Amino acid sequence: MEINKCYNENCLDTMKKMPDSFIDLTVTSPPYDNLRTYNGYSFDFEAVAKELYRVTKQGGVVVWVVGDATIKGSETGTSFRQALFFKEIGFNLHDTMIYHKTNAPLTHPRYEQEFEYMFIFSKGRVNTFNGIKDKKNISFLEKLEKKGIKLLPVKIIIEKGKFTGLSFVITGVLDSMSRELAKEKIINQGGKVQEAISSKTDYLIIGKNPGSKYEKAKGLKTKIINEKEFLKML
Repeated sequence: MEINKCYNENCLDTMKKMPDSFIDLTVTSPPYDNLRTYNGYSFDFEAVAKELYRVTKQGGVVVWVVGDATIKGSETGTSFRQALFFKEIGFNLHDTMIYHKTNAPLTHPRYEQEFEYMFIFSKGRVNTFNGIKDKKNISFLEKLEKKGIKLLPVKIIIEKGKFTGLSFVITGVLDSMSRELAKEKIINQGGKVQEAISSKTDYLIIGKNPGSKYEKAKGLKTKIINEKEFLKML
């Protein structure tokens, strides 16, 4: 599959071409509550969500922008049901943001919805975070400084896990868990998971039918452990 190329097709067809753990970030505003026809396009939400989980890298993020239709005086709650489904299949609900939009004037006896939800789902612990430094916040801070209010820097303490500073590669089929779950356990303990063996790899975890990575690890004298040994390390 080529990168930096637009694929004008069903997103399920596109994602099927992708290997596991392929995408760092997905930002999308999908159809919801049949508000539009999209020329007959049928949106299979659960299938799309499951494929998004498969192709998202460990530590990757999906930004899901949705709202709710109002039917017979009641909001559908589709957005929240979708968010809960994402959690059921393995995503973390890392953050919930509100997207402000401009709507037409009121045409009904209730407040106008001028927002959509931006659910931020992560696959395990988020790899990258860059805080937004927008003009409003900068202006606010400048006003505080003029009034003599000083903000003290916040020291972020990152707890070290058992695997901090260690890199792993997983090959073969594991018995007690999927490879994705094993990756998540490593990352949650501060370790890194690589796709290929290199001189910087500390451990190769092998399951059934390990393949060529096993031979390469022996050549590089990488520490090779089986699934039981890995479980003892957790």
